[in-house]
Amino acid sequence: RRPHRLSLGGAAGKTWVMPLGDIAAAFWASPHGKAMDAALGPVGGAPAQPERVHPKALVPAHAPYPLSPLQAILVSTQRQVTLVMRDRVLLRGRIMQIIVITLINSSLFYNIPTSLTGARTFFGLAFLSVLFINFGSFPQLPLTLEAKKVWYKHRANQLL
Repeated sequence: RRPHRLSLGGAAGKTWVMPLGDIAAAFWASPHGKAMDAALGPVGGAPAQPERVHPKALVPAHAPYPLSPLQAILVSTQRQVTLVMRDRVLLRGRIMQIIVITLINSSLFYNIPTSLTGARTFFGLAFLSVLFINFGSFPQLPLTLEAKKVWYKHRANQLL
């Protein structure tokens, strides 16, 4: 069987799957393909060929990575903020949860005395706050571990 010869609904002359060469030729003949060809510049009318370019062509010779450590942290932080902002429902729920827990904690620990007992109470409040933040972050743990693979892949391909 040759998959590019399958017909759609048995109608003669209509093919279900097109060969890749026909798709490429149709794209470069379309207005979008011509505009992209013009935007690519004088490369002989052919699309760019990544196999001819050295992988480190865009990386400065003095650095193993294209970004400095501070720039890599900024890019990673911006990416993480973008990912967090995509899930508005989780973000709103988490903000409401934090507000409720803050009101409960502030009403429990409202008038802490300035003594040894008060210091112990203050450290209890600090422990409770850190514990709440840690337990509240557990639902994000699988997403973070999945994103770690992508980060390592980007770093290996010198995108960070």
